[in-house]
Amino acid sequence: MAFVRAPRSFLLLAIVLQVARCTERPIIGILAQEGLSANTSYIASSYVKAVESSGARVVPIFLKGSISDYRDLLNKINGVVLPGGAAPFHTEGGYFETAARIYSLAKEMERGGIKFPILGVCQGFEALALISNNMVSETLTRCNGMDHVMLPLEFKPGFRNSKLYGDASEDIITTLATMNVTPNYHLWCVRPATKLREPWTILSVNKDADGLEFVSSMENGNFAGVQFHPEKCAYEWRKTNPSFKKAKEAARHFYDWLVAAARLNDNHFPTLDEEDNHLIYNYSPEYTGKIGYDYEQMYIFG
Repeated sequence: MAFVRAPRSFLLLAIVLQVARCTERPIIGILAQEGLSANTSYIASSYVKAVESSGARVVPIFLKGSISDYRDLLNKINGVVLPGGAAPFHTEGGYFETAARIYSLAKEMERGGIKFPILGVCQGFEALALISNNMVSETLTRCNGMDHVMLPLEFKPGFRNSKLYGDASEDIITTLATMNVTPNYHLWCVRPATKLREPWTILSVNKDADGLEFVSSMENGNFAGVQFHPEKCAYEWRKTNPSFKKAKEAARHFYDWLVAAARLNDNHFPTLDEEDNHLIYNYSPEYTGKIGYDYEQMYIFG
C-alpha cells in the first residue's frame, strides 16, 4: 500500500484550525443546588477557588432554568463542575434535573465536534451515574462508613490510558495510590457490578466500611466523575481533611484536568459586558464555617 505525504501547507492549516478552536480564557460553570432555606440556592466557595487556582474563571449555573436557557449559557462557557452536596434526587427544576439537562446538552455539543468537559464530584459523580442510567434508583446503593474518611485510590488496570489520569505525573499517581488523600463524604455509591447504559470506564475503586467495593473514579470521553472531594484538601479546614503538600498537589490534578480540557473549545460570550455580568465576581461569599456549616465559605443566592 502506498502512502501519500500530506502537503506541509495542509498540515499547518490543520494545526492552525485546531488552535483556533481553543481558548486561553476558559470559563467553567458550577451548578448551584438547593439551599438550606426556601427559595435559596448555593455554591460552596471551595469549588470556585479550586477552579480559579487551576486557571479558569467561574460562572454560576442557577436552578429552574429552561432547556433553552442552559443551551444558551453552555454555548458561552467551556466546561462544567457538578459539585457535591446533599440535594434531593427528585425536585422539579432542582440539582439533578438541571444536571441532566446540562449532561444532555454537553453530549449534544460533543456530537457536534465541540469538546466540552464535565467534572462530577461526589454528588456530581452520583448524578452522572444516575443520569446515564435514566435515573434508575438502583444505580446507587448505600455506602456504609464513608463520612469523613480519607483513602488512597485502588487503580484499575489501564487507568493510565484514560484522559483523567493519562497526563498525571508519577509523583501524583504515587500519592493518590499510597496515601490517604481522597476525602470521602458520601452515603451513596456505585458498585463496580452496576450496569450503566452508557460506556463509562471504571478507573479506580475503594472499599466501604463493610469491605464492599465502590467506584471512586470513572470517565466517559470528556466526562469524568470522582466520588471523593479533591477541593477539600486545600480549601475546607476540617481537621480530618488532608492538607499536607502532596495531598494538595494531587487534589489539584483533577481541576487542572478540567481546565486543560476546557481550553480545547472556543465557546465564549459575544461581548465582554455579557461575560462580566455572568461571572461569580458579581457575588460575595459568606463565612459559614464559623457558624457550623461544612463549608468554610458559601455563595448563597436568593
